[in-house]
Amino acid sequence: TRARFDANKPGEIYLLKEWGNYTLDEVTVSLVHTIYEKLTAKYSADRAHRTLGKLSMILRAAKRRHYIAFNAVEDARPELPTLVRKEPDPLTIEQTLQLLATVETHRLCVLYHLAITLGLRLGELLGLQWGDIDWKERTLTIRRQVQEVHGKLEVKLGAKTNAGNRVLPLPPRVLARLDAMPREGLFIFPSDEGTVMAPSNFERHFRGGKTGKKKTIVGIRAKAGLPATVKFHHLRHTASTRVMELGTPDEIRDRIFGWGNKSNIRSRYSHATLKAMRRTLEDYEQE
Repeated sequence: TRARFDANKPGEIYLLKEWGNYTLDEVTVSLVHTIYEKLTAKYSADRAHRTLGKLSMILRAAKRRHYIAFNAVEDARPELPTLVRKEPDPLTIEQTLQLLATVETHRLCVLYHLAITLGLRLGELLGLQWGDIDWKERTLTIRRQVQEVHGKLEVKLGAKTNAGNRVLPLPPRVLARLDAMPREGLFIFPSDEGTVMAPSNFERHFRGGKTGKKKTIVGIRAKAGLPATVKFHHLRHTASTRVMELGTPDEIRDRIFGWGNKSNIRSRYSHATLKAMRRTLEDYEQE
């Protein structure tokens, strides 16, 4: 099988377009080193490693089907520089309060509270529907995510990982804010037109930038006085840091933030874990 890329296709950027005509068995360790060197020269080391990760995924599938004898990326990894990712700094208490004050009257105010309190990913937040809330049990079920694939908007059943499909307790303040929202339409946080919101549109709202009408808008980040380096994902990191600072056991943090693999043993204790998560989140909300 030969991978082919159209470098002139509008709206598409192919990082490996120079190597698109190589057959699978022509991808050698030497070629992987060349790819890595060229990617790091033009982009970041992080992007180079992520790109090789995708290539390795393709080669693993080809190896399982006996199209190739070895995975050149896996064989090359021991000789590649180790990637050291810097953990993003969480927002300070002052920055968090300023952000929440900035969005207090905005229609997406509750989205920010959920992000800061429960650490939900953006795709998970935009995929939330009113039917995901159990008002009697005071819980929220994460069961879908919104993605943009090749410019096409998709509502995908299932979270980013298996562990991401989780039931979370809703602490009192967040629950009260949700209860006070008008329940119109299917999605809790729809677009201005009432349809599912595209992550790119939300990012523009948060970061600022040009709209389709060539107008430049000031994003929530700037309005709140946050540094330009702050991304929306920092809110998830902020929530996990604050929960960690409470001395929360790792297994409870895993369940709250949807990390790792949900084992059968741990799922047997879901009710006890839900109580522990509720105590943790209520303590965090009181801070």
